[in-house]
Amino acid sequence: MSSATYQMLAGDFGWLLGNSGDLGDRLMTALARQREMVHEGSSNWAVVPDQGASGAIEWWLIADDSEAERRGREVVKAFFGPASTRNPAAGFDAENSSERVRSVSKRMRVNFEGDRLSFLAALELMTSVRASAPALDREARDPLGFLIRDFYLALDRGDADASDELLSRIDGTGRIGSENLRFLRVDRLALLGRWRELGALPWFTDLARARRPVRISEHLLEALWRDNFDEAGVAASPETALNAFDTAEIAARFGALLQCIDVPSTAPGRRVTALHARLAGDAARVDRIIAGAPAEERVLLERLTGRVAAALPLPPQSALDAARDMFEGGGYEGVISIAETEQSPPLVAMAVRAAFEQNDPRLAVRVVPLVDALATGALPTSPGFARMVAGVRRLASDACSSWAEWLARIGRQEKWTEAAEVARNLSPKWDIGELGQPSVADSAAGHLLAGSEGSNRRDLRAVFDLLCQVASRVAGNPAAHRLVDAVLLVLATDENPSALVRAAYFDLLMDVLATGPSSGRYQDMLSTTESLWSTARSREAIPWVLDVLDGLASQPSPAVGARRALMATVVRSVYDFASRLTKDERVLFGILGRECNVPVTFPPIEPEFDRQSGDVWKRLNGKLIGVYSLIEGLGSRLAGRLATLCDGFEVQENSDTVGTAALRALAAKADYLLVDAKHAAHAATKAIDEERPRDHQLFPTGGGMSSFITRLREELEH
Repeated sequence: MSSATYQMLAGDFGWLLGNSGDLGDRLMTALARQREMVHEGSSNWAVVPDQGASGAIEWWLIADDSEAERRGREVVKAFFGPASTRNPAAGFDAENSSERVRSVSKRMRVNFEGDRLSFLAALELMTSVRASAPALDREARDPLGFLIRDFYLALDRGDADASDELLSRIDGTGRIGSENLRFLRVDRLALLGRWRELGALPWFTDLARARRPVRISEHLLEALWRDNFDEAGVAASPETALNAFDTAEIAARFGALLQCIDVPSTAPGRRVTALHARLAGDAARVDRIIAGAPAEERVLLERLTGRVAAALPLPPQSALDAARDMFEGGGYEGVISIAETEQSPPLVAMAVRAAFEQNDPRLAVRVVPLVDALATGALPTSPGFARMVAGVRRLASDACSSWAEWLARIGRQEKWTEAAEVARNLSPKWDIGELGQPSVADSAAGHLLAGSEGSNRRDLRAVFDLLCQVASRVAGNPAAHRLVDAVLLVLATDENPSALVRAAYFDLLMDVLATGPSSGRYQDMLSTTESLWSTARSREAIPWVLDVLDGLASQPSPAVGARRALMATVVRSVYDFASRLTKDERVLFGILGRECNVPVTFPPIEPEFDRQSGDVWKRLNGKLIGVYSLIEGLGSRLAGRLATLCDGFEVQENSDTVGTAALRALAAKADYLLVDAKHAAHAATKAIDEERPRDHQLFPTGGGMSSFITRLREELEH
């Protein structure tokens, strides 16, 4: 069955010939080209005409689904200007449109103020560009792997809006079960630091009792602490934590959750479990938690736990009864420890159940040898237990203890279906110190590059955010340069380099530039950057490439000629759509060209568009622009760039890591507040949220000057 968009395009538009004069034939050709794209499956939206009640031509964006409509809005806005996608004028009634337009559920009136010739030229250009675009850039549905990749990259940037939209699109694919969607929602709230929202989820308690990945348990434990305890109050008086623990009945409601991870990987998780261990009289666990914490955290844990009260004398118990009590209380690791000591069939059987429930490869590795050491038939033979044993063996086969080990396996040709889950669940406890050894880092780089082209590339793509975090942490270590460069190359050569992939590339590139790379390495990075730009080259990617060029221009260059060559290549490549650049983009190209000694000459902007683009910056006259970022000096650089567009404004920046009075004052009084969520402290952004609604904060999609200016311009045009 043909789509609604195709049926609309396949209709009779002969009336256009008599209604459009000598432009009719050209309009019919543009419609025919759009019909071909929809028929081929390379597009699922189009811009079509309709004859209004008055006989005048109305233009509509029609689409097959919400995602196609969203993409269509972006493209139409880029080619026809911001006004084209704004709400229709007062008095407009969509129900007066023709029946065939009303039959398409996803539709939007395209507003155009101007002569028909200008509109036709924009329509022809848009259709031509879309028809000639590589298949990769067309509006094909996003594969699930790309959506998950971008979802976690958005969270890595602290982008709440993008992650929410991507989660909706993931849900819309119908390929993710409700349980896994819950896990993704927990990931989102935890990685955004929205602990109260996480604790208030209606199914939080149910999830705390269900089988779940290790990382989800870690998130739930952290939410328990942050939702029920006042951090400053606990630091001043640890006894208040005991009172809060009792008042909230945390042990009674979440006993199994508190027992499931012996030593959590997060500080809040260690604090809440240490409290539980203290109240339960489990001195040994308290000792393990304190020993597993960083040195700077141990003083607070020791104060928090005080002297562990001796447990009440219990009647003598057999090992099996003790293990059964632990299992019922969620102490799965304790069950396995007893089984390792006793190694009797009933205890090993209970250990199998414990490892299965905990869903942790690290525990499964300990249980499998116990199973193998028993004689055939010693364990239960029911189908249900057999499935548990098989599940524990699968878990054990996924066990991994370091990034080097994980990358070595991802680089093999054999398919590893749980690779992404393993990295996301276990990597918080992996020590990246080994990547500071040249031989280990070089080997890891080779495995990474092999994996990016092998059978595990989808799972590799799903953890781009984690790889970027690791690369950023080791960027300053010369021994890890090959690994860092490999991550850059993998990002640049990904088959669908979305805006979030490009933003991740920019952030890591800036980390590397800050280390002062050698001339050879610098030139290699410029070559990789040029390759990424050649793939992503589009009107949409202009802010990103300007971010990159501005970042390169702001840092000392060990190869000025290579930087100049990249600048010249980019300038030549944007000439085709230079007439659609905004004033600020053209000005920034000119500034960067002068700084890099590259002449920049573009065709003129149409006079009306030039006037509108310039007028928008006059709205900053007399305004205060606030900038929050942990990157110091960002505000002064922004002020310098804005000074080329307008005057009469003031820029104030803040880089505080907590909610200081100065930060709160800036958040409250700024006319426009730009928040660099990628480089921000949670305590600081929490204070900003308390002073200013999030919909009155501006979050750039990238980390460079062009992205900041673009976001500000979008707000001024709103």
